[in-house]
Amino acid sequence: MKRFCCNKEVIFNYIKCKAINAYLSYNKERAMKTNYIILLLIVIVFSCKKKDTTPQGDNEIWLLYKRFNPTFIEIKRGTTLTFINKDNSNHTVTHNGKLFASGKMKTGDKFEYTFADSADYTVYCNYHPDNLQEQVYVRVK
Repeated sequence: MKRFCCNKEVIFNYIKCKAINAYLSYNKERAMKTNYIILLLIVIVFSCKKKDTTPQGDNEIWLLYKRFNPTFIEIKRGTTLTFINKDNSNHTVTHNGKLFASGKMKTGDKFEYTFADSADYTVYCNYHPDNLQEQVYVRVK
């Protein structure tokens, strides 16, 4: 009879251990899934940039979405234009006659140029010279 009781205890402990292991395994899987979801949310939050709601100034040209905005501007002689890179890519502001060049502009960088002479100027991005949307035409009166 003692032997039977021992076997019952052994069997009960075995079942109890299996149940605890199954419970812990379930929680580990759930914890792993939760960790993956949290990691995914962190990546999404940090990879998304806050939308810039700053209004564009009259004498500003933005480099945004691999294009100049606006693509044409008419200004008076002596006006200073500010070129601002609001894109995630690097860009340049380069005059097609090499009158001026900004060099590498990272996100958030600014370049200013004062147009002293009346003329028509074509400005492009040296990194993307074939992209016609990355050109701006400046008419100085």
